[in-house]
Amino acid sequence: MQVDFDDVRGFKLQLQQVEAALLSDPDNKELQKLKIDLEEVIELTLDLKQKAEEAANQPEYRELTTNYEEDEITKSLLAVEQFVAKNKKKKLWRVGDICMAKWSDNNQYYEARIDSINPDGQNSQDRNVF
Repeated sequence: MQVDFDDVRGFKLQLQQVEAALLSDPDNKELQKLKIDLEEVIELTLDLKQKAEEAANQPEYRELTTNYEEDEITKSLLAVEQFVAKNKKKKLWRVGDICMAKWSDNNQYYEARIDSINPDGQNSQDRNVF
């Protein structure tokens, strides 16, 4: 809902009419409530107008741009973040972990324990079936 700030004059005119009616009927609960409501609408509209003017005077938001190519630390951090994101779902195996290993005699999978990990990342499993 867009508020026309010229409506404040209309609200003030209505408030004057309600106040005039209250002079002849000061105990009228509906008029008393209407007066309170109009005062609140006027106050809120003026506050909204002030906030809109303040926002219009603020400098336009601009996202900072940085040339990442110039900063070696930033390049390194970005590389680490990319590596972590790429390998996030990969399981990091350790010696002693239990895994499922395919037995070459029958091509069936059995539980096994990792007994070593080679420098190329390949692991060897105990042939003991659990």
